Parts: sequence; structure tokens; C-alpha cells
Amino acid sequence: MDLLFLIDITSAAVGTAIILGAVCILVHMVWLGLRERTYRATAFTLAAALLAWCSFMFYFSTIGNIRPPSQEVISPSDFWGAITAPIATLLPIVGFFWARRRLPALKALTDAMNMRLLIGVQAYRMTGSIFLLFALNSQMPNLIGIPTGIAAFLVGLLGVSLALHYRPHLQGWRTAAHLWNWLGLGYFSYAITLCLLCVAQIIDLDPDPMPIFFYPIAFIGSFGVPFSVILHFIVHTNLSAQSTSSD
Repeated sequence: MDLLFLIDITSAAVGTAIILGAVCILVHMVWLGLRERTYRATAFTLAAALLAWCSFMFYFSTIGNIRPPSQEVISPSDFWGAITAPIATLLPIVGFFWARRRLPALKALTDAMNMRLLIGVQAYRMTGSIFLLFALNSQMPNLIGIPTGIAAFLVGLLGVSLALHYRPHLQGWRTAAHLWNWLGLGYFSYAITLCLLCVAQIIDLDPDPMPIFFYPIAFIGSFGVPFSVILHFIVHTNLSAQSTSSD
């Protein structure tokens, strides 16, 4: 099968999968809000914020992306894009952590979320294999594309497996879930760090990682990454609570 055709199919799958994952979490929050009156307002507010955030970042990474598709080399002005990108990624994460520490209803809502859903919904991470496809097509440095694409696919696949074999009462399952959590966060850190260093021209990788400026990787970075990090955090706190209660 033609590699460019695979890239086109996977590009469409990236947005579809991530949006479906966000919709699943949104519906779950609304359902929790309807079931429990004490954090109903929080659930509806958070669901509306998630919808707005996902919609804006999808627009920003597609229609709102003004860089010409013909651009093949990183220019000095792109460094400012490298500064803007981590701000757009980090602000929602920091904002969530800040709000969760100060709003008991938000903490209660996230603590009540279904663990199997939080893990299994990250099946959308398998579409991160597009990093590998870009590397194989010589559009992404191998040092970024190959490990990131493989790790993304494995995290999505292992998430499905952990969700299907959900056994939180077993220490072995909880250990595997913790390892999965750290793997999911670890490859994010690796890929983002290398991309930023490359765009800032601190390190020289060939070719320049141009796909990070365009859909679908721009959507992964601006929404998929922070959304997944927040889900990982909720999973971590719930796993820790389960470990404590079983001791």
C-alpha cells in the first residue's frame, strides 16, 4: 500500500479518534452530573469547557493554521511557534491542576470517573503511529518519529488491553496500569523536548520536523497531549487511592 495513502488515512483517523475520545469523556461527565446533584454544575461546566477547548484547538490546527503547506524548512520565525505551542499545551494542564486543588466538587467528580473508561478511551493514542509513517516517508527525523510512533501505538493498544482485563483489586494489574501511565507520559516528554530543541535550532536533526506545524500533529500537540496528560493524572490518583484502600 502506498505510504502517502496510509498517511492520509491515518491523518483523518487522528482527529476522528481524539474527538471521539473527548466526546466519550464529555458524555461520562454529564452522566455523572445527572446522577449526583452535588457536582452537577461542575460536571456541566467542565463538559462545556472540554467541548470549547477541543473545538478551538481543532480549528487552530486545521483551518486556523496559516503556514503554507509547501514549507519544508524551519525558519527563524518558527521559533515563536515553538514558544506558543508549549504554552497552549501547558496552560490547560496547569489550569486543571489548579482548579482541582481548589474546587472540592471537581476533585469529587474526577475521583468518581470510571477507571476502565479513562484507560480504554485512550485507544485513540494508536493513531499516533502517524509519527512513524512520517519518519518512514522522510518527513520527520527518525530520532523523533520512530520511537514516538511505536510508543504511541503501544500505549493505545495496552490501554485497550488494560481496560478489557480490568482487575483493580489485583496488585499485578495496578502495577501494569502504573507502568502504562508512565510510558504514556514518558514518550510525550521525549517527543516534545526533541521537537522544541529542533525548532529552536539547538539541535540539528534531518529533516526538520515540519509536520508538527500542520494537522494532524498540530492537533495532537495542542489538544491530544494535554487532554491525555489530564486523563493520566486522574488515572494515577485513582490508582493510588485503590492501592491505599487495598493495603
